[in-house]
Amino acid sequence: MLLSSLGAIIGIVGTWVLFIIFYEPYQVALLAGSGCDAIIIGFFPIMADFGIIAGVLYLLSAIGFYSEKNWAFYLAAIANVLALQGAFWAMIPAMSVGLPPSFILVFLPNLIIYFPLLVKVGEINWSRVILALIAGMAFVMSFMNGIAGTNRILGTISDPVRVASGAPIYVVTQRMNWVASFGFGILTAGIILHPKTTWLRFVGIAAALAALVAMPLAILNTMDKGSFSMFFSAPLLSIPIFVVCLWTGLWERLVSSKPNQF
Repeated sequence: MLLSSLGAIIGIVGTWVLFIIFYEPYQVALLAGSGCDAIIIGFFPIMADFGIIAGVLYLLSAIGFYSEKNWAFYLAAIANVLALQGAFWAMIPAMSVGLPPSFILVFLPNLIIYFPLLVKVGEINWSRVILALIAGMAFVMSFMNGIAGTNRILGTISDPVRVASGAPIYVVTQRMNWVASFGFGILTAGIILHPKTTWLRFVGIAAALAALVAMPLAILNTMDKGSFSMFFSAPLLSIPIFVVCLWTGLWERLVSSKPNQF
């Protein structure tokens, strides 16, 4: 109940206050030509919604824990995943325009809540906790890749030169990144809540393949910039997920129901 109450305060109050403080400075940075128009104007408010919705779910779960309801843990786990997604992503536009990643004040407490919530409250074994964390990271990074692709696509509308510089690869991979993100989100929640679901690991395989299909974007982006591309993050994370989900014996061992054991 205390963990959920803390998550609710951070999610509702913290997200609301940080958004009010930083949304206008982000827009001012756009005038300086940051190139993040779609990210800041379109997606940043959506990510703030993620944080506030997470806070509401946390609050409902706190009431559920107080009332000793079995569904309270389920709501808290979902709230935690949403909060981590929204807060981590919200740090990216800040860094892209040279501002401090203020949403770490939401992300870091939720990351800390993640471990006692799953290990102590949910009595989930450590292998599932770590596997869900990796799947959650892939969930976040695939979503980010889709948004970054969208930002690049919209930027080409008024700049035909950028079309010639490789924007079509962003178009063809944009939706696959979001398909991968959706699959990784289901996988993350499933590992935490219903790991014995027979079709869950096949969702993981499909999500990993969708992320790997978008690998050429990371390669071309690295060649274009001459430095390691963040577009590599989701495909690289998808490799261990693919191996675990494809290897039946390893999957069954990692999602064992025995608590607090590898």
